[in-house]
Amino acid sequence: MTMIAANTLDTNTLKFDTLKFANRLKVVDVPEQQAQAQAEALDEALSTTAQNLATKIDIREVRSDIREVESNLKSEIQDLRSEVRELEGSLKSEIGEVRSEVREVRSEVRELEGNLKSEIRGIDAKLDGKVAALDDKLDSVRWMLLLIAIVLIAPLIKSLFF
Repeated sequence: MTMIAANTLDTNTLKFDTLKFANRLKVVDVPEQQAQAQAEALDEALSTTAQNLATKIDIREVRSDIREVESNLKSEIQDLRSEVRELEGSLKSEIGEVRSEVREVRSEVRELEGNLKSEIRGIDAKLDGKVAALDDKLDSVRWMLLLIAIVLIAPLIKSLFF
């Protein structure tokens, strides 16, 4: 950005004829000293104002600075848009990777679930077999107890009736 030079108006650029102004005031019956004082005060005010006025060069420089700032802003905005597009692409890629990992984990969980169900079915089958074997043994024990009871009770019954 360029610095604005203090271009001031040449005091000759804005000419104020103090004598002519004082004479006009005298024509309308303003005392001469008052007319001269007013003319000098007005000349001083106009000179001060003229020194503070922007010149065409000042305005051109400001416009140039504005265009430069505008250009810089447009460039920065374009850079930011590019960065946003890069980040967007990067985020989409990362999201895709995360989705893929989630699918893999789901697949592994389903596989583990299937393995667990299979193991549970195997354990259930073993338990069913053992329970059936125990039922068979229990039935055998019942028959043995029945036979023992018959063997023990039969002589008692025989002795009662015979």
